[in-house]
Amino acid sequence: MEQSEIEALISLIDDEDRDVYQHVRSKLLEQGEAISALLSEFAMRAENELQHERLNEVLKSIHLGGIKTLFKEWYEHNSDDLLTGFYLVARYRYPELDLAPIVSYIDKIKLDIWLRLNYKFSPLDNVRIINEVFFGKYRFQGDNKNYYAPENSYLNQVVDNRKGNPISLSILYSIVAQRLYLPIFGVDLPQHFILAYKDDSHLENNHSFKNEGIIPYNVAGEILFYVNPFNGGAIFSKYNIDRFLKQASLPIEERYFEPCHNRIIIMRVLKNLVNSYDKLGDTLRKAEVQELHDFLGDL
Repeated sequence: MEQSEIEALISLIDDEDRDVYQHVRSKLLEQGEAISALLSEFAMRAENELQHERLNEVLKSIHLGGIKTLFKEWYEHNSDDLLTGFYLVARYRYPELDLAPIVSYIDKIKLDIWLRLNYKFSPLDNVRIINEVFFGKYRFQGDNKNYYAPENSYLNQVVDNRKGNPISLSILYSIVAQRLYLPIFGVDLPQHFILAYKDDSHLENNHSFKNEGIIPYNVAGEILFYVNPFNGGAIFSKYNIDRFLKQASLPIEERYFEPCHNRIIIMRVLKNLVNSYDKLGDTLRKAEVQELHDFLGDL
């Protein structure tokens, strides 16, 4: 569509006839993110409040549609990459967010750990080294004071503030660990989120400690122990999970002990955000994030 045609549509966006507006909105949405800059320009110099409101509504819908497209591409072609999935969540709130500086920061943490790591050490010893660097040197910690703050679910905010909730800290921790070829994966435990160390080093054609790209979460192997990044990297066993589930009157199901798919992890981040915005009374963002959650769940 030519720019003159787009501008003609924009001129009708504040029409009092709702059917006219819906037609204009539909045509603009068809153009997608290609016209976002132009719409933003017109929104900044809107001639009246209704025009400004409707242009911003179309912009938000285009942005949400763009995030959905990126999530679909991620799920279908790149869902092993947890960092990208977590980044897309942040892109919803921070559309211009640049991933490159965050990757550089993660690589810096990785290097500091790698310099101390010894693959001849036991898995427990290596996890303790990760803890020393991640929680000691870089001072990441659970945000108990503002537990439900939306910032605790956005990658860039967690990195900048060095605070997060159980799932955001677990994601960052596991990303660093997997870049060091340590088989640490997320476990979708109810009411909390933890990590499992799943060792396959004793198996033929194993993945552990090998520079072979991202280790799949469903790799064959034995879970040696679990890690709780929200509690400073505390290490515990299956018995502790079993006890937690019984105390919480929750069913004992295998999925609460095993690593889960990255889609489940990102959906849980989105669900946390839904709850965060609900507590803040932000009904618009709550609805938008719920829409993203449901869209990813339906893929």
